Amino acid sequence: MTLVALWNENGVVKCVADTRLSSGVNPNTGRANTLIDSGGKMAVIAVSVKPATSNAKHVGRFYSCGFAFAGSTILAQNTHFIASTCTQTMYSDNERALPSISQVGEIYSKAGEYVAKDLNSREHKGQFTALIFGYCPVEGNQVVCMITPTIQEGVFRMISTKITLTNGQCIAIGSGKEKFKKALRTTNSIGINQGPMSAFNQVVSDPMTSDVGGFAQIMIANIDGVEICPVLYPNHDETVALTINGFDTSLIDPIEGIAFGNTAIGLGLEQLAGRNALRAKGIDPDQTVVTRELQNLASFEAGLEHCFQKETSLFLDDGYTLAKTTLEVGKWYLATKCGTCGKDTGICLDPSDGQNQVPLKGPGHITTRCNFCDSVVTSKTEAIYPLLWE
Repeated sequence: MTLVALWNENGVVKCVADTRLSSGVNPNTGRANTLIDSGGKMAVIAVSVKPATSNAKHVGRFYSCGFAFAGSTILAQNTHFIASTCTQTMYSDNERALPSISQVGEIYSKAGEYVAKDLNSREHKGQFTALIFGYCPVEGNQVVCMITPTIQEGVFRMISTKITLTNGQCIAIGSGKEKFKKALRTTNSIGINQGPMSAFNQVVSDPMTSDVGGFAQIMIANIDGVEICPVLYPNHDETVALTINGFDTSLIDPIEGIAFGNTAIGLGLEQLAGRNALRAKGIDPDQTVVTRELQNLASFEAGLEHCFQKETSLFLDDGYTLAKTTLEVGKWYLATKCGTCGKDTGICLDPSDGQNQVPLKGPGHITTRCNFCDSVVTSKTEAIYPLLWE
């Protein structure tokens, strides 16, 4: 009862999994019985080869890759315990000796087959599917192996199959994969499909999907290895919690000089960010009737400010309608031509004061109203430019 999605994003492999562990179906409701919402479904595999003798010409070789699974937790986790012990107890004096990710996949498939036969021989039925992935220093590229149960000539086997994951390609395993694939086909207002992370959030947050839920586990694999990223979630008091499987790491007593996670990923922070954007414009979100257009205007200006600080452009992949801005002499704005009256009309404040000549990129567009004739104005990103209002 799981959703695991994995995709290639410009050479970096990303993987996300939900944390809900379920057991069977409630006969009264027809919904999956939730055991816990903090269950782990991915882990780091340490692959190391240590010197066998003092004559070795190396001090050891090491890399890491990722493991994610869907299906029986007891089978998958015990497979990982056995197989990861194997990958960390290898010795050789050969300085070139190092197993590839494909070979790690074979280790996991054999361990998985052993554990599955052990469990199923005791009248407890179960199976799982897993992904082994990451940058392989032996092959020199990103590698994904899928481990699946199968029956070959009447004999149960766990097999490892190498998958070539091209840029933009996404695969999914688990009971939620069909809903995930459907969510991936959802398009926005300009016909662009939503990304894997958005599709994952759509499935996990669906109250009708009882077998997938909880929190998100996120792993990133690049040439330096794999990293499980802590996730930022909003608290009720408008603070942000750095979490692992929903566990707030601030509950751990501080360790001098130590921080959790080199990279943290925010999920569900849109409402908090929107309220802060309104405050930045001097608007109290609790005392003002905030229309969608006004919220878009505030959030748009906050996004521009962030991108200006990062010395980049704001990327738009959707259409947005903004409230009509109030122009003040001496201030910089992003502007466009009104197709009705032909005048320059302001869209929003320009936090760069005209320094960023390419403030926007992407196929999206902005809709607002002309400051002069009040006509509806829609402009693509390339038709929007900085303007000092005089």
